[in-house]
Amino acid sequence: RLSIALRLSQEEEAFVCMKENRIVGCVFFRHNEKTCSFFRLSVDPSYQGQGISKLLLQCVEKEALHRQCLEVTCETREVNIPFYCKQGYEEVSFNNHSSLYVFKKALKMSKKTWQCA
Repeated sequence: RLSIALRLSQEEEAFVCMKENRIVGCVFFRHNEKTCSFFRLSVDPSYQGQGISKLLLQCVEKEALHRQCLEVTCETREVNIPFYCKQGYEEVSFNNHSSLYVFKKALKMSKKTWQCA
């Protein structure tokens, strides 16, 4: 929890998933005028496979739309590529410095107001 507080003090925001009064998943993000970047999307191993990653990702995307961002980006390890592709993300490059794959998803604005449950 100290790590979460530290990250939030560095102009980052987060969504967390709570089960039985404990954090079982979280994602950190920040945005500028047009792009929302997220990182550290993680779920407790004992809760994986329950759709928590997808829910957290949807929350980030809805928040990005609310802030009128045009795209969402992330860097990820190779093992996570199928997940992001399934969610509509496209690989745009490979970061040699971090050894991570860079993905992005263009967001479509609509008149509908989104709320993250």
